[in-house]
Amino acid sequence: IKEIKELEKMRCWKVVKLSSVPHGAKLISCRWVFKLKYRDGAYERHRARLVAMGYQQEKGRDYFESFSPTCSHSTIRLVLALTSVPGWHALDLDAVCAFISSDLAEGEHVYMKGPPGYDIGDGNCLSMLKCIYGLVQAPRQYYMLCREVYQ
Repeated sequence: IKEIKELEKMRCWKVVKLSSVPHGAKLISCRWVFKLKYRDGAYERHRARLVAMGYQQEKGRDYFESFSPTCSHSTIRLVLALTSVPGWHALDLDAVCAFISSDLAEGEHVYMKGPPGYDIGDGNCLSMLKCIYGLVQAPRQYYMLCREVYQ
């Protein structure tokens, strides 16, 4: 699957022995979310995304902060209205695999069971190095990465 190759290329995890997982750490599960992509009303392709079951995470053990600033609808409307000013243009940005661009915060350790259909061997699990969709801290870590890049 293209998604697994992308996650491996981005070094999102490392395979570790279950015996090396610290006492008290919880292995979170993950699952594949499949979606059909359409363009102009016509089927284009299948899309697969690996999503961690972040509801299994516990604050203080798996993550420390989860707040990430958001934008209100009135702010979005204001920005769109400003693009109607003659000579002004709006650009859009689509970050492919956005969350996996950001590392886990220092001191945060997340251990995950292997994805369905992906063999990591018996007695092994994944030690996450980067955020993936579904982790509670993923939006915050992506925001922190963007803030660091754009400042």
